Amino acid sequence: MTLLRLALATGIVLAPGAAVARAFGLRGAAPTLAWALAALFGALGVTFLFGASLTLTLVLLLAVGAAALPFARRAPVPERIRGRGWVFAGGVLFGLALWHVAGEIGGDGLFHLARVRKLEALDGLSLGAVNEFADGGLHPGYAFPLWHGFLALVARVAFLDPGDVVLHEASILAPLALLVSYEAGWALFRRAGPAVAVVCAQVGITALAPSGGGAYTALGLPATASRQLLV
Repeated sequence: MTLLRLALATGIVLAPGAAVARAFGLRGAAPTLAWALAALFGALGVTFLFGASLTLTLVLLLAVGAAALPFARRAPVPERIRGRGWVFAGGVLFGLALWHVAGEIGGDGLFHLARVRKLEALDGLSLGAVNEFADGGLHPGYAFPLWHGFLALVARVAFLDPGDVVLHEASILAPLALLVSYEAGWALFRRAGPAVAVVCAQVGITALAPSGGGAYTALGLPATASRQLLV
């Protein structure tokens, strides 16, 4: 089933970030995402340097996670944030709803899909390999294709077409987006009620006000992911 394969592959790609975060005494969706992307940045950089394929990126990423595990086991236990399980469960249901309103890839999604497909398919990767034009320069907004590399890795691990990942990865990332909002609310208020209010406000503005899932349906694209997951 595509949904389960996407979820498992996303978990595998994010697992090294969770291990590194735990090694620093951190727990949660926010530090996991941050450290996973930091590790991926380094792994992709080495891949581009040697002109290798995405297989090297995956090996390096998993090696980072394996190296962090011994430190993660000895790290102090971080504070447990109450209510995260309920928020995650709500995010899973929200993600399932997004699956049914995903529609089709269009607009900027086609541009991003092309970059993801090149990263997943080409053997000799470089920063210029994913350019739109054969003799063109680096894209000013996506000179280093970090998020595209993340999606390409998910496609590689899940054995799925990159088109399926670009279209439906939003359903997998939705629970993480809600957790990030909840953790931000918890860090500010230190109480579950106000933290849930932060999540509700975020979902209301982003998904319910525009209807049809709003920007959450494009959570797999870099601009939306950066606003909902990283900022």
